[in-house]
Amino acid sequence: LTTEEMGSYLVLRLSFSGVSADGDVKVNFRKNINTAVKMFSKKYYKAKMLDELIEIDDDNELNTLQRLFGVVKLSGRQIYLIVDECDAFVNRLLLSIDTRKPDLGLEQYELAVSGKESMLRNWGNVIKEGTVGGTIARAFFTGVAPQAFSDGLSSLNMVKDLTFDSDLEGLFGLTAADVSRGLSMIDML
Repeated sequence: LTTEEMGSYLVLRLSFSGVSADGDVKVNFRKNINTAVKMFSKKYYKAKMLDELIEIDDDNELNTLQRLFGVVKLSGRQIYLIVDECDAFVNRLLLSIDTRKPDLGLEQYELAVSGKESMLRNWGNVIKEGTVGGTIARAFFTGVAPQAFSDGLSSLNMVKDLTFDSDLEGLFGLTAADVSRGLSMIDML
């Protein structure tokens, strides 16, 4: 199946499954994004689809993304953003929350996900800027739990959730029939 737009986008793939909740999750998140942008930059610059390499801000992944958007736009291109396992590190973080001190787990969650200046919320704001500015033409997210979406990614209010779209249910996971069959087997165990 081909379309008029086939091959016209630069594909930026971010996979958050590799963001470790061990140590400083913000540093791990920053390194993950900066590494992906660096690979994107080299690939498309070498292919002469970007006019210049994207400068990486080792201290701020959001600046790196904004620079990427600028270079892509000046090159007359658009991005197809694919984010795999969008909240995988959030789930690992929640499982590793330190509960020895009262409210420490809540502080950790707010820092990473739900606070006004949380890592995930700020990232979502920058992604929205990229879509509103026309640099991100299309986006596809996988692995977004409802809690992370409502708490940390609420700025992405233009996103259409296709989780329960029956036409797409088998695209990347289990179909309703698969789940029903599995649930019926529980009694057999």
